[in-house]
Amino acid sequence: MLRWLAEQGVNLLVATSDGWTAALYAAEHGQFDTLRCIVEHAGPEALRAATSRGATCAHYAAQKGQLPMLQWIVEAAGMATLSAASEHGGTRVMFALEDREELAQPETLAHLHRLLAIPDEQLPRLCAHTRLPSPR
Repeated sequence: MLRWLAEQGVNLLVATSDGWTAALYAAEHGQFDTLRCIVEHAGPEALRAATSRGATCAHYAAQKGQLPMLQWIVEAAGMATLSAASEHGGTRVMFALEDREELAQPETLAHLHRLLAIPDEQLPRLCAHTRLPSPR
């Protein structure tokens, strides 16, 4: 249905008054195929949208433990999707990892470092934010 709507010219980047877009809903609900379809038709800018509270597709992918989706988002939209900081100074991914205790483990952080090519200088900050020792 989404593909058909896009082919009919429906703007998939339209947001609600709180900033929610189809891409944000797809990421929040772990709908990877839907998210890919949206980006196929609307472009990677769909992944950069944020809710009025600053949550992005990268935030929801991390929060839901969707590491393959998170990696794809970074590849499609760039590293800036990980490094955008909130008003409190932490990145969205750091906050999402902190919210999901089972993800905020040293081996997961090491995996994220490799998988997402997180720059070495950002890894200590990620570990410090999640109050874990560096996996190195």
